[in-house]
Amino acid sequence: PLMILLYVIIIIFLIYLYIRIKTSIFQKRQKELEAEVNLKTKSLLSLNKYLTERNQAKEQVLAIMNHDVLTPLKYLHMTANSMSEKIVDTDLKKSIQQIASTSKELEYLTRNMLNWVKFDNTNKLLNSQEVDIHKLIYDLIDFITPFVGSKDITLENKIPINTIIKNWPEALRVLMYNILMNAIKSTEKGTITISIEYKESFYLIIVNDTGVGMSASMAKYLITGKSKDEVENLPKYKKGNGVGYQIIRNIVKLMKAKLMIESQENKGTTVSVNFVI
Repeated sequence: PLMILLYVIIIIFLIYLYIRIKTSIFQKRQKELEAEVNLKTKSLLSLNKYLTERNQAKEQVLAIMNHDVLTPLKYLHMTANSMSEKIVDTDLKKSIQQIASTSKELEYLTRNMLNWVKFDNTNKLLNSQEVDIHKLIYDLIDFITPFVGSKDITLENKIPINTIIKNWPEALRVLMYNILMNAIKSTEKGTITISIEYKESFYLIIVNDTGVGMSASMAKYLITGKSKDEVENLPKYKKGNGVGYQIIRNIVKLMKAKLMIESQENKGTTVSVNFVI
């Protein structure tokens, strides 16, 4: 019996010793992990501080560009337009009108670049809200009318007064701004209309123009952003800088909407955005 008791005591001791050794190893490993986690945490905090400062700097640059670049361009455009109306000399008048046109184009491009940066860094839009789409389009037409210039174009808002939809006002404004600007660029004479159609589970905001139209390959290129067929061989001036439709595609994706383009060359284009209700 004493031997059995001794064996039991030895076994219990060995088990205790094993547990102590394992506990010591685990405690050592835990301290090493804690030290590693603390080091990684400090590194992440430092990186987060750096990224926060970079983000603040980016926002400051965007704010500066939005005010200190766009404002002078607007003033230059207005001044040039005003001067061109008073000048009699034909050559000088033409030069001043060119300055007005170029400054307006620079304003459009700068605004689009700012919108591109803003929505390119956005992963999700905030909750949608009620939007008076008639008023939004009415104000937008008033804003972009100077871009029409000397073209014989009529902008028509066919959306009924007090039409309320659920959407994202700022993103929708930027989206429609770019669609309308593309319609103006492709139309020399005729009408650009904006309308809305309701279906069972969705509604469509439609922009129709009587411009030069485009091929099926070009329409596919604008919807997908991928060059196909003869689009790859188009000269750059016909494809444009591409920023407008990059913004359109990005915002449509954020809205979980669908972009559709129907067009015939020399007959006009219809751009529709499908929003699920």
